[in-house]
Amino acid sequence: MNYQKRIVTEPLGLFRFLARKHMESRGKQAFLYGVIYLLLITLPNTLVRVVTNFNVEAVNQATRISYGLPYSSSKSAQLILIALIIFGLFVSISGPLSLGIQNIYLRFRRGQNVDISLLFSGFENFGRAFLLCLLTTVFIVLWAMVSYLPGSILLGLLGFDSIQTGNAVLNQLLDVLLFLVLTFAGMIAAYRYYFAYLILADNPKMKVMDAIRISKILTKGNKKRLFLLDLSFLGWMLLSFVALFIVMFVILILFVIPFVDFGQATTNAIEIVLAISEALCAGLVIFYRGVAITVFYETAGGIGVPMPTTVHTNSDPSICEPQNLPLPIQEQGQLQENPNTEEPVTTLPEVAQSPTELPPLQENPNTEEPQTPQ
Repeated sequence: MNYQKRIVTEPLGLFRFLARKHMESRGKQAFLYGVIYLLLITLPNTLVRVVTNFNVEAVNQATRISYGLPYSSSKSAQLILIALIIFGLFVSISGPLSLGIQNIYLRFRRGQNVDISLLFSGFENFGRAFLLCLLTTVFIVLWAMVSYLPGSILLGLLGFDSIQTGNAVLNQLLDVLLFLVLTFAGMIAAYRYYFAYLILADNPKMKVMDAIRISKILTKGNKKRLFLLDLSFLGWMLLSFVALFIVMFVILILFVIPFVDFGQATTNAIEIVLAISEALCAGLVIFYRGVAITVFYETAGGIGVPMPTTVHTNSDPSICEPQNLPLPIQEQGQLQENPNTEEPVTTLPEVAQSPTELPPLQENPNTEEPQTPQ
């Protein structure tokens, strides 16, 4: 598949509108797939943590180490082993399931038939899905640490002085500042790899590093718009959290607390109920956001530009109601050029035909975007 790199300028409301149009006749399917996906992602790790009592033991051990109290080396080794098992379980499940849900998003966007077995299609390409999840997770952590270490060294010196003077407030502020630096760096890195799963779903035989590289190219110049698109779902997420609180309250009051003793059993039950309730309340919102991101991906890659011939804008300028919506520009796997766009484009290599030979990008002096020689 050839990608024509574009800088996305369409209103964000257009992507949400198109996502709703693709979902309106299959809302029950969207809800079902979103709930099942979240359950399969969260429940296995939750059950492992509950069975091993990992959260409580890890906090106790970390507290003892940080305050210089005696701690058990064997217990530390056991906790590290459990953490590695949880991470391996996450990568083994999250990678294939993420690839499967991206396949569903693409089919929803393109009006194709979808069934529940497609959610598990990523396991048919397990090696690439596993490697993609592992690499992107490691890259995000490394980018965050690269940004975190210089600031932590400087602020650590300041923090040491404040500890000597007993200024606990300053220590808290420094911890918050370091956390914000770490979070910001991780977010930027995460947005670089935002389209990697969609690219791999569109090109199942592509090398993982090629999917990551093309994702970085397509998101260059589009990260801000991607972040704002994610931010536009904040209201829906808050609404789902309100629903989550209500559902959890009802379930705990009626079905959990009357039948368990207060203590660790109650905590474990609450954690399991929380995972299930979260999937029920946020499944549809997650799916809605995923389809909107898929439309954005196709726009950024020049696969199908959702540019309406007429746009009616309500009092809220971010909400658009396009008319005469074009179909995705794709026919039998061959992409056509879109004559209606004037933005500079970057032609990426035809990865489906030669996935192992991707020519290096060159700078085009007439545009800010990199261009690959034809």
